[in-house]
Amino acid sequence: MKTSGKNLVKTLLKNCIASGINFIGFPKFRLRQYRDKVLILTYHGVLPKTEIEYDVNFYAYRNVVTLEQFIKEIQFLKENFYLTSLLELENNSRPLSTKPKAIITFDDGFRNNYKYAYPILAENAISGHFFVTTGYIGKKKMLWTDQITYQLLNTHKRECYFPKLIPEKLNLCSDHDRIRASIKLREAIKKLPFQDAYNIASELTAYFDDVNLEEANPERYHFMDWKEIKEMYNNNMIIGSHTHNHALLNINDEKFYRTELGLSIECLKNNADINCRYLAYPNGTPNDYCRELFPVLNELGFRYALTQISEWNTFQQIQKNPYELFRINIPYLPGIDMFKLYITKIVN
Repeated sequence: MKTSGKNLVKTLLKNCIASGINFIGFPKFRLRQYRDKVLILTYHGVLPKTEIEYDVNFYAYRNVVTLEQFIKEIQFLKENFYLTSLLELENNSRPLSTKPKAIITFDDGFRNNYKYAYPILAENAISGHFFVTTGYIGKKKMLWTDQITYQLLNTHKRECYFPKLIPEKLNLCSDHDRIRASIKLREAIKKLPFQDAYNIASELTAYFDDVNLEEANPERYHFMDWKEIKEMYNNNMIIGSHTHNHALLNINDEKFYRTELGLSIECLKNNADINCRYLAYPNGTPNDYCRELFPVLNELGFRYALTQISEWNTFQQIQKNPYELFRINIPYLPGIDMFKLYITKIVN
């Protein structure tokens, strides 16, 4: 992992502040307050330090944690939480443990989840939840959302112009400009019906013809195959749906819901003999799904659906709104002390 002097100073400063807050015991106090709640954590990627290009493409790796850090986080969770699962919540709505409860989840289905995270979970007898984008399983291609970000971060173009989406030209002169342009484009695309969004993503690939997607780090972007998913499932991991095409479910279109989710359910059953009961919404903010979807989820057999609303869950809320469970996304964090502050909502 490459680290500049400036970033190293920032990291050391953050770690010093986090260590001081942990030393006075504030996170432990907050955990006692949360003992009757459920923390659901979202991970995306886990990679060794040597595979992470933070300085080169920090924004592209913002949701990737180091393997070394993941091991420390799992150890902390194991020592301080009762690690449960959606299946246990479904069968026993309120575990008896007096510790705060935690559930570990992964989104998308990247192969690094299987290669690095799964062995750690299995070694610690933890049932992790892996929400896979079934249309990408076994394929060496990037999620369409990741593809947009990668192209904008790596193009040699100094500006771009997509009047179909945004009326003004987007400046690409600095790293900050590229990140801002990526966010603007993805936010504009999110408002479109999925097929239109997918077509626009294809047009962007043609526009950024100076970017070779095959040069993207396969450890970061490639997906598991069905054999690996089946192995995890047979070893007490829980597999759920992240839709078939990583499609946002924010437009009220029942036919589309049934097709997109039906394909995902069918793929899991036909390829890994998994009866899918759980869904994680792609992106998962309140603008990325709509509640008109909930009756369809019930008909399709989903018991829980997970958002990316960054809060802890009460047991009352889980029972009342099973299709709107909260999760806290875990990005790259500089040290275990910062992780403790992050999950206890002392810092955001």
